[in-house]
Parts: sequence; structure tokens; C-alpha cells
Amino acid sequence: MTLVAPPARLAVGAGKEIDHPLLLSEASAALAGLIVLAAAGSRRFRGRREGTALAVAGGALAVYLLSIGVVDAFQARLGGPVALEELQKQAQVALSILWAVVGVGAFGGGVLRGLALVREFGLALLALATLKVFVFDLAALDVSYRVLSFIGLGILLLVSAYVYQSLRPGRHGKGGAAPSH
Repeated sequence: MTLVAPPARLAVGAGKEIDHPLLLSEASAALAGLIVLAAAGSRRFRGRREGTALAVAGGALAVYLLSIGVVDAFQARLGGPVALEELQKQAQVALSILWAVVGVGAFGGGVLRGLALVREFGLALLALATLKVFVFDLAALDVSYRVLSFIGLGILLLVSAYVYQSLRPGRHGKGGAAPSH
């Protein structure tokens, strides 16, 4: 995997040409194959520690696949009217927002379906996106891109808090009815 989809694929770089349609590359195929194997393994070992580890690995690989796709979309614009430095910054903001969106989606899906592992995966991805915004984006991006990162992350964190408050089980007490206002 380090040959086909190295971590360097998470940044726009000079001299790297994209000669494939979005998400249709060797990296995508390799990652998709690993995701399928992880999903099959997690089903095979359901309820065991190995199954949980494989499910988390499959989710992480899926986020990695999407992340490479986002960066490839910006990489494909290289040589156009937008400068390399701008594309690099835009790609990093897009990654932060992607991770937060997927985190909120996984968190909300986990809350709705009562799946603790999915809910925790979403929270971990939200934490990773928050850490990236505060550590990397704050240090490396221009003010306008920092603002975009913080606004996007802030909105998604508020959405996740709202989702949790409105969808968590047992929020209406033992009677099941919502309190009247």
C-alpha cells in the first residue's frame, strides 16, 4: 500500500500529474480491495476483538480513500490558472471539512442505529479533524483559509451536538413522551 497510496498522496505536489478519472486509480483499487477484505473479516469475526479491529481498519481505509480522491481533485487542477500554493491550501481545507463531514455522518449514523462502534469512530474522526485544524491548518494556512476551516469545523461540531441531543436514546425519560413546553 505504501507504494500505491503513500501518505504523500494527502498533499498536492508539484510535478504529480493525475491521468485518471476521480477515484479510479491504482490507489483506489488497492484501497477498495483492502476495505472489502476488512469488511469481510469484520463480519467473519463479529463480536470479537478481531472483528472490531477490522471494522475500524475498514472505516479508516475508506476515509483514506476519500481523502486521496479529494486531493486528486485538486492535483488535477495543477497547471491551470490557480497557483500550486493555493491548490495546496484549498486541498487541506477540503480534507479538514471532509473528515469532519464523514465524522458527523458516522456519529449521527451510530446514534440513530444504536451502533457504539460507529458512533465512536465518528467522534474519533471529528477529533482528528479538530486536531488537524488547530495544529496544521492554523499554522500553515492563510487567514482566509483558516477562517474557512474553523467555520466549517464549527458548524459540523454544532450539527453533531444537535444530532446527539435530539437523537440519543432515552432523552425523553422513562415514559417515552417528550415533555410539553
